[in-house]
Amino acid sequence: VQMKALGVQPNVYSYDILIQACAEAKQPDAALEWFEIITKEGLTPGSDSYSEVFKAFSKAGDHKRAIAWFNGMLDAGTEPTVDTFATVLEGHARAGDPAAASWCFKQMSKNNMTHPNKRCYSAMLGAFSKQGDTRSTESWLQRMEDAGIAADIFNYNQLLEAYNRAREPAGVAKLLGPLGRMVTSAGLIPNEVSYSLAVRTFAEAGDAAEARAWAQRMSDKGCNAKKLPYDKIVKSFTRAGNADAANEWLNWGLASG
Repeated sequence: VQMKALGVQPNVYSYDILIQACAEAKQPDAALEWFEIITKEGLTPGSDSYSEVFKAFSKAGDHKRAIAWFNGMLDAGTEPTVDTFATVLEGHARAGDPAAASWCFKQMSKNNMTHPNKRCYSAMLGAFSKQGDTRSTESWLQRMEDAGIAADIFNYNQLLEAYNRAREPAGVAKLLGPLGRMVTSAGLIPNEVSYSLAVRTFAEAGDAAEARAWAQRMSDKGCNAKKLPYDKIVKSFTRAGNADAANEWLNWGLASG
């Protein structure tokens, strides 16, 4: 309104900024109103316009309307950019919908519209890791590296998250141990998140000795043990009926501040 008062006609980019603000505020209806103003002004919405409205629905938790919106974008003949696809994939991952994420990923290859980038692959890893689907997460990590995109510590931690959710301590040891893939093949240095996931996985498996050993490795590598989720670890041993381990971790948590 102020731009018009100054005699400056807003363009699509101007409205996209407003839609983006609505998306960050999780206000999809407001985002949709600004999108409709674009067309009323005789302008043509771009890929970013559609992408930000999708993000607004997704962040607000309205996954059904988000999917419908993306399909409408394709029906309108608007060609998604790689960033649009990444935003949509991240929305599906956030909603815990790996099937929709897989369908969306296929659209990039099917129509040769664009080539997936690191954000796209990271979103696919997230979609499956949050479901505890270790085999699919492993497969997507391999596909990412086969595509010539180097996986970083964040991506390997996504695989560790999958092992944690699936209660697969053997997978954690295979990936994170001294001879594990993360260290030997990828040449990465595990961080606090990596060790925290390892400790949680063994704790949730009821293995007090290994949980303690991984916490010690974390400390030996100079990582901040205060980052450990002591409350969750204590609950794990409590559920397992291991009162000694629960009490031990409770004291460590209190001592760590």
